[in-house]
Amino acid sequence: FSVQAAGGTLSYQWRKGGVNISGAVNSTYTIPTATLADNGSSFSVIVSNPNGSVTSGNAILTVQSVITPPPPPPPNKGDKEVKTISELQSVLSGKNILPGETIYLRAGTYTTGCPAGSWTSLITGTQAAPITIRSYPGERAMIDGGFSIGNQDGTTGGWTIWRDLEFTSLCNGNRFGVDTPTSPSHEIDVLAQNVKLINNIIHDRREGIGVWAVAAQAEIYGNLIYNFGYEDANRGHGHGIYTQNNGEAHKFIDNIIGNGFGENFNIY
Repeated sequence: FSVQAAGGTLSYQWRKGGVNISGAVNSTYTIPTATLADNGSSFSVIVSNPNGSVTSGNAILTVQSVITPPPPPPPNKGDKEVKTISELQSVLSGKNILPGETIYLRAGTYTTGCPAGSWTSLITGTQAAPITIRSYPGERAMIDGGFSIGNQDGTTGGWTIWRDLEFTSLCNGNRFGVDTPTSPSHEIDVLAQNVKLINNIIHDRREGIGVWAVAAQAEIYGNLIYNFGYEDANRGHGHGIYTQNNGEAHKFIDNIIGNGFGENFNIY
């Protein structure tokens, strides 16, 4: 609390509930430790000099409880943590990754450098035990560059869940009035069956997510996709979600898409 008063030889006495607070004799007063028991308490101050005194109006203290979230659960036995670019490269190779595991990416930016390169994930789970790749709870993991889930023939990358991650392209380049943009890199390409992308942030890329015919039973849920595409001399290119199928169903649920050069959602 603080008070402003004009005059010479001023003295101060702070009060709580009309009772003087010992030692509170300055123009400011800080409560050493406020607790919920102090909520609603009234504080005032008497300002005096040889000519008299005046008492301020009451200030009412509001104390709110702070709920401290529990610490994130430790990884289960067999789960893996990724902290470096080389560790991510190793994990994406699919070697020594077992069905049912969860792979936690710790906070940081995992980049291929500029000009933007790309990542390919060969991680493959099973229907009974899919593999989850996600940010560590409470942390922000960003993947920079192009990203493919699976290979072109659809034999790897399936039964995986990608969630709570951020995908972007950090390389600056020309996105206006060009036939081939120098930046950003391509979209997230889903080239495997039974892949889920859940609650990711995807931005500043040539496209958002590409889900192709080989990616049967893909589920794209709760993603935020923005700032995608580029513009050539004729029109805007690059879509938020660009997808095709060959008779198999895909699911696109509750995604937020906007601020792109092409279509938010293009299906053929």
